[in-house]
Amino acid sequence: MIVALVVPRFAAASLAAFLLAYPAQTAEAIGRSSAQRERVACKRDGHSVENSHTQRNNDLIRWRARWSGEDCSIDLLATGEVKFNADFTDIISVSNGGTLDITDVDGGTTRRLRMRPDGRGMSRMYSVNGREQPWDDSAQRWLAGLLIDLDRISAAGVDYRFPTLYAAGGARAILDESEKMGGDYARGVYLRRLVDTQRLTDAEYQRVVDVASRLMSSDYEMSRLLRSVAEHTSLDNEAMRNSYIMAVGRMSSDYERSRVLQTIFAKTTISHDLARAAVKAAGLVDTLSGAGPFTVFAPTNDAFAKLPAGTVDTLLKPENKDALVGVLTYHVVPGRYTAKDIMAMVEKDGGKTTLKTVEGEQLTFQSKDGALWVWDSKGNAAKITIKNVMQSNGVIHVIDAVLMHG
Repeated sequence: MIVALVVPRFAAASLAAFLLAYPAQTAEAIGRSSAQRERVACKRDGHSVENSHTQRNNDLIRWRARWSGEDCSIDLLATGEVKFNADFTDIISVSNGGTLDITDVDGGTTRRLRMRPDGRGMSRMYSVNGREQPWDDSAQRWLAGLLIDLDRISAAGVDYRFPTLYAAGGARAILDESEKMGGDYARGVYLRRLVDTQRLTDAEYQRVVDVASRLMSSDYEMSRLLRSVAEHTSLDNEAMRNSYIMAVGRMSSDYERSRVLQTIFAKTTISHDLARAAVKAAGLVDTLSGAGPFTVFAPTNDAFAKLPAGTVDTLLKPENKDALVGVLTYHVVPGRYTAKDIMAMVEKDGGKTTLKTVEGEQLTFQSKDGALWVWDSKGNAAKITIKNVMQSNGVIHVIDAVLMHG
């Protein structure tokens, strides 16, 4: 829902509910034997993934991880605490008395591994299609590949793999790996670990957001990541800011979007208070929270800062409600108009087009130097700096100046 015209210099308008409530693989050829057949990663195909832990007195006593894909499935069951090597490609121990069993079905090939403690460490019983096989390099590569798959589905190995990957290739290595993840949860775990523990450049923050926006379908995981990004960067960089706002606009859940905006506004208390006060003072909550659709042209903080001193404070006074309503509704147009829609109208109308605002007067639009500009009735121009922040009942375009009606 669209509700506010006053936005932080890095964000567009918020939602009514938010503003008011503020709440590795084997190498042998396939023809030699099924035991030497190269393993292909089992990519989940929408089936459920289980990754559950049972603890007693803070000790891990049972771990179950399983998932399935097209013609494949993985099932891991462990009792006791399992420990891995530094890059999460081998199991080095299971706590005293513990056991580990893995079943890997890959087409017509079924591999099983049983690990039990013995006097020398851990014994490994490995079979392929029911026939016992030696624990050799081929078997080790199979296990390494399976464990990497496990991590890419469940992030079970993040404590092992993240430090190794980061030491080898920095943020780029983590970002590259995140694109190979088999689900939003694992991708989110790695990206949040990167954002929360490392100092990133604007370009790296931007890629974090771009990867999430392109690959994440869960609004919940997207919200968690975007909130973490907002906690660690000012979003002052224009390219970074545009990517961030685009990611927020792609979220379909009003609730999760509002949680992201809460984090943003919490860093800019004055902006939040101003936005909330303006919407409430003008009595526009019901209007702009309704079905719409509406198109809002939202000035940035810097745009309002250009107004004569005291202008905003004066408008927020109860006796000036009519004037405030006029200013706010002059930035709202009935209907949903994306930047592409407006540009098409400009071209159709010979280089200039107009739209009637909720206030009643018109706004004039033109294209200049590849950008869309809007003129108010007094001849003042504002550039659309961020386009198409989609909301549930309309669209927001961020502009760099306040529009004034006659």
